[in-house]
Amino acid sequence: MALKNKFGDSFWTSPKRIFGTTNAQELGKLYFALALINASIAGLYAIYIRLELWTPEGGNIYNTATDYNAAFTIHGTAMIFLVIVPFGAGFGNYLIPRMVAADNNDMYWPKWNNIAFWMLPMGSILIFFSQAPIGWTAYPPLSVFMPGVDMWISGLVLAGTSSTIGALNFILTIWKGRAPYVKWRKLDLFVWGTLLTSILIIIATPVLTVVLTMVLFDRNFGTVFFDGSLSDPIIYQHLFWFYSHPAVYIMVLPSFGLVSGLIAKFARKEIFGYDSMVVAMSGIAVLSVAVWVHHMYATGIDPFIRIAFTTMTFVIAIPSGIKVFNWLTTLYGGRIKLEAPMLFALSFILFFTLGGITGVYVNLISLDLNLTDTYWIVGHFHFVVAAGVFQVLFGAIYYYYPDLTGGKMYDKLHAKIHFWLWIIGNFIAFLSFQILGMEGMPRRYYSYPYQFEFWHRFATIGGLMMGTGFLFFITSILIGLRKEKTVELDNIFDLGSGYDFPKPFAEHIKETTGEDLHVKHELSFWAPAFAFALSMPLLSVMAFLKQGPFGRGSLLEFLGGPIAGYLFIILFVGFIAAFYIKDPTGKRSPVDKYRTDRNYELWVFLASEVIFFTALIGVFIALKANSNTFPDPSEVLNVLGTAFNTFVLIVSSFTMAKAVESVKHNNTEELKKYLIFTIILGI
Repeated sequence: MALKNKFGDSFWTSPKRIFGTTNAQELGKLYFALALINASIAGLYAIYIRLELWTPEGGNIYNTATDYNAAFTIHGTAMIFLVIVPFGAGFGNYLIPRMVAADNNDMYWPKWNNIAFWMLPMGSILIFFSQAPIGWTAYPPLSVFMPGVDMWISGLVLAGTSSTIGALNFILTIWKGRAPYVKWRKLDLFVWGTLLTSILIIIATPVLTVVLTMVLFDRNFGTVFFDGSLSDPIIYQHLFWFYSHPAVYIMVLPSFGLVSGLIAKFARKEIFGYDSMVVAMSGIAVLSVAVWVHHMYATGIDPFIRIAFTTMTFVIAIPSGIKVFNWLTTLYGGRIKLEAPMLFALSFILFFTLGGITGVYVNLISLDLNLTDTYWIVGHFHFVVAAGVFQVLFGAIYYYYPDLTGGKMYDKLHAKIHFWLWIIGNFIAFLSFQILGMEGMPRRYYSYPYQFEFWHRFATIGGLMMGTGFLFFITSILIGLRKEKTVELDNIFDLGSGYDFPKPFAEHIKETTGEDLHVKHELSFWAPAFAFALSMPLLSVMAFLKQGPFGRGSLLEFLGGPIAGYLFIILFVGFIAAFYIKDPTGKRSPVDKYRTDRNYELWVFLASEVIFFTALIGVFIALKANSNTFPDPSEVLNVLGTAFNTFVLIVSSFTMAKAVESVKHNNTEELKKYLIFTIILGI
């Protein structure tokens, strides 16, 4: 079944399709576009930061240290949550339905897929405009008192909710939407990487949501979760790093799968040790949630606990080594073709290994106590992410470019210039960071002693080379769009083969049963409206608190405070009601008869909710047990009123579940009745 996928088709000129599409491949393109826009903005922040540090005195670009703090906060937050994670989601949407021969040639939940995407632009706007000067780690007490944090948290919650919906969709697509003839041991390694990443998102993201909610409550509702005189601020670090260390692998695991495909393709060999690759990636995913304390050696944590986590961290190096060995063995004896995708894949092996080795050093407790919070940590992280993950993303974009554009080819000269500028700039900038760290330069400093000036300038030169390389990347793909179609998709890069997707499910059904299975990708305009509506509760809270639209108490105390707050609540409820009444998701599709047991989707979602509330209750128990000064709940909250409201909300969950059941049975009258009950109970 030929699929027309090209940047120049009517999709990009049709606002209806851009906003309403439920086609996974088109949504994948939207993820790519959004990630590139966010990468450009976050990259400009990086250039400004490096230019600011050209001289030791400060004041080159930013007038105050607070402005500089906001710059590196937005740079770090955006690169992680608004660039790398969306790129992974983009490749997942574009490739996985075809890699698993999905029965509907789409994601399992097409409309929720649209919702997940459109939450990201909202989250991006909130994060960029927040200008929170707290660092991407947002440690209290700084995050409890500085301006802009409420908006920053709201943006992160939206981005996290988007990734959680996407993760549920990926799991269900791979697990239940996969064609029966696509066996587990024949899946592309990118599918395995995305599946493991999605499981990590379900496990870890609710914990991040918990800790951000606690910061929001400390800022606005009088709680003292992270007040050093009454509780334990270190609890924040445990919760934050329980998410943020797996987050490294949430970014990296899909890249492992993509780079494995690139290496095998351009070496013209099967990947060496497929089974061991799957086991190694699974081992990394499991161990990634068990090593978070290695970020906290300097907090005074118990020495026996430090030793235990040091040991576990060394263990995680074993599956990482297995992957590198398999990649190198795949290359051995291969007929290697050095096109741009392969160049980036090979450089990934080099820089990821460098990043891993620099990480091993800081797992040694005695070294970590001296290197933590220095530029060594910045260099280590950037070797893994900026010099590692981005290499794979660039390589994969170049590799799938002919498929994306319907047979066009990027400009190869610009691509190779991009490659050399990027990797040389990476090496110069991040090696300089490592040297600065060894010499004792703390990270996040606006001004610094003159002894560090040379290496800061050297790092800035590397950063400018990377920025120039990114411009060559953009020009390479834009020049390619102006070319004629010259690439045969069954012989890409003259390798003698195509993209090797399995036979589409519709063709399989046609061959085995004679039935023509036509799955239509419907437009859903209520889906993006619903995504925008999900930002309304966050805006409502800020209106009640008179925080202002960007968290700084402006715009006439945010349009009258409670008036705007109630308006946002009404809009939120109205959008949800319209979504279920006007655009019900329960209509049966042509592939539904090939699916059985439709209740597992609810259980996967509930697993995420269980983790959220378990983390919240566990934190309260830990704080209450370990602090004699932690206040009783009755000192902060109206316990009786809170308990009553909680009971009402639980009842509203039941009525909402009945409303969803009505959707599945196409019973509009029952749907309206239960939605009215839900709205009344929710208010």
